[in-house]
Amino acid sequence: MHEAVQAPVWQAVTALAVFAAVLIGMIQRVKYRSLFPAAGALLLLLSGIVTPVSAIRNYIPWEALYLALGVAAAAYLLDRAGLLQLAAVRFDRLTGGHPSRMLAVIMLLSALGASLLDAAAAMAALLPLTLAFAKSWGIPSAPYTAGMMLACNLGGSLSVIGTMPGRLIGTAGELSFASSWLVLGPLTLILLVLAYLMVWAVYARTLQAACPIIREPVSSPPVLTGSAKLKAMQPAAVVFVIMAGGFFISHAIGIRLAHIAAAGALVLLLLVIKRWAWQKSFGDLNVSLWVSTAGWFIITGGLIQTGVISGAAGWIMKAMPGDEQWLALSVLWMTAIGSSLSDSLALTALSIPVVGEMISVLQAGGAAHADRLWYVLLAGTHLGANATCISSLSSLLAFGSSLGRPGGITFREYLRIGIPFSFFSLTLSSLYLVGFWFGNN
Repeated sequence: MHEAVQAPVWQAVTALAVFAAVLIGMIQRVKYRSLFPAAGALLLLLSGIVTPVSAIRNYIPWEALYLALGVAAAAYLLDRAGLLQLAAVRFDRLTGGHPSRMLAVIMLLSALGASLLDAAAAMAALLPLTLAFAKSWGIPSAPYTAGMMLACNLGGSLSVIGTMPGRLIGTAGELSFASSWLVLGPLTLILLVLAYLMVWAVYARTLQAACPIIREPVSSPPVLTGSAKLKAMQPAAVVFVIMAGGFFISHAIGIRLAHIAAAGALVLLLLVIKRWAWQKSFGDLNVSLWVSTAGWFIITGGLIQTGVISGAAGWIMKAMPGDEQWLALSVLWMTAIGSSLSDSLALTALSIPVVGEMISVLQAGGAAHADRLWYVLLAGTHLGANATCISSLSSLLAFGSSLGRPGGITFREYLRIGIPFSFFSLTLSSLYLVGFWFGNN
């Protein structure tokens, strides 16, 4: 872990002030949220609290950014191939266009897309098609939008590649893709069923009223029709299956997740995108997310450099003296609450060094399974993001698409689902994770 130096008080105060100002700015000005971390990082670099050399060597998470680049490229190219959209259309036909069944299908596809690839990409690929379904059925899109928000966050909590917070936690804790599925898979499946039941309960009248209206499933969009186009999707589908299999066995075969994602993206690039479109394709990737991530970790580096992080970790350890059970619960609930009230990426950047310090102290005291706190952090960050529709990138994309749309979900309307679901899911997660923590000691 990074060691703090004896820094002047003004540096610690400045680092805390910059962190708070950036966080408040992002909440108040959602449209420009990616610019605030970069501006805050620049202030710390200009003030000398963090030097460019230390930022490059110690604080910017290059491994996670490399993984994010490969995953984002692969997700974009699979979206261009139309695989997720085709799956949604095929499942719609299997369900007979029944709105409640379609809600279950679209939530399942969103969770799988988020866990196997990228939550924001899954939302961007499936949401337009889902909105088209709702419009053709003549019903509000709010039930499907809310369900997809919850499902994408739940899928992200299962994976160390599906969201930027997940990539950062997985890289810092050296978690394998298969281990996160093994540890959190049963919990995520139960919570996904609970999320569906909660959305259905809130919108039961809307979904039931739509049944007499719907006669035929929505026809496939033009981009998905035609035998030639369907045949062209097959190589991309094969690459996706190989990538997913590679993620699961990456730890066993000793290949980094980032290498698998990059290799898959390269093959997809050759299969899906023509040469003239290469530059445009990579220009469409969410580079602002990487800049924001690097900015947050430089800001966090300032908090590490000035001793704020080690002080926070020490305070938490003293508040929970020698009790690993309460320590795990405190990490779960504190990160969840912080993620719900702020930006999950900012919360992750701050939490990783704090949890790392706590794990180091536990291991020095002889704790055999202290590194399981990384799974607790992974779950807490994503479950807390379910409370509001602006805490995660995938939810923000969905909420932005709903603004001003007839039948779209509002901030207050989502809170009716997000807050109670977050509370119930965290309560259940507390029982599950603490049971896992002590049941295998």
